[in-house]
Amino acid sequence: ASVVAMKEAGMAARQSGMSYAQRRARQLGLLHYAQCMRSHGIPMLDPDANGNLDLGNVPGIAPQGRYTPIFRRADHTCRSLLPAGVADNGSGP
Repeated sequence: ASVVAMKEAGMAARQSGMSYAQRRARQLGLLHYAQCMRSHGIPMLDPDANGNLDLGNVPGIAPQGRYTPIFRRADHTCRSLLPAGVADNGSGP
């Protein structure tokens, strides 16, 4: 199975155990995190319907990988906005 399929299956399993209010709160937390990251120079896209975050491919903006100093500074500032239980396993929050 592909890594994407495994991540999607894991997300679906986690979401199935959440109430609507919990899913909505999680989605809003991820949205606020993405907005904060953008305000600090990281062209992060809003989370998708499954709660996945993506740096995207924004034309005219140099890629800001997760291991760059600017990304680490933005993440340090914005991390408190992430919903409880969101872990960073190295492939994104």
